Amino acid sequence: MRSAYVLVLGLLWVVTQGVRAQEETAPGLGVGEKPAVVELAGFDEEKKEIESEAASAIIGEKRKFTVVELFQTYCYACRENIALHLTDLVEKTKDVATYKLIALRPGVTARSEFKREVQDFFAQVPQDLLPDASEEQKTRLPKVLPKVRVLLDPDRKATRVFKVQYTPTLYVLDVEGKVVYGHVGSFEGQDAAKAAFLKALGK
Repeated sequence: MRSAYVLVLGLLWVVTQGVRAQEETAPGLGVGEKPAVVELAGFDEEKKEIESEAASAIIGEKRKFTVVELFQTYCYACRENIALHLTDLVEKTKDVATYKLIALRPGVTARSEFKREVQDFFAQVPQDLLPDASEEQKTRLPKVLPKVRVLLDPDRKATRVFKVQYTPTLYVLDVEGKVVYGHVGSFEGQDAAKAAFLKALGK
């Protein structure tokens, strides 16, 4: 009887831990929520600084959706997601979605150092994943990157607005700026999540 009691308690602990893990990895913004507009500095495809723009100001966009992925330069899952998955998704949905990658500030660093970290991140992403990347994937990022907008969040404005707890965090926003889909973590091994992402964009 005692062993059965211990077994039941153990099963309850496993279940509650599973629920907690799901809660911890759920996006901070739910479907239907609208993040506030936040002004962020960014880089063009040549990684030169450009004037500020609104990361979530999407009214008037030619495309129906805006995909926002928030990442950190030292996050391996972020590198994996951008190099191996996001580039493929951009190609599949570029006719209906605008992509914006927001670099979150990894610790307290000077703005100039932060900019260099972001530049180095995009220069090193394919090489960092050489063991996992195919030859086609290694060459895909340089081709896809000019099609996305890279923004910087040195003051953690976007971090707060998009309620980021873990990275990478991805949101699909509709033409009104409302969340229609959210995902935390890499799409690696997450075929159902990737399918849900594509479905949210009508693909």
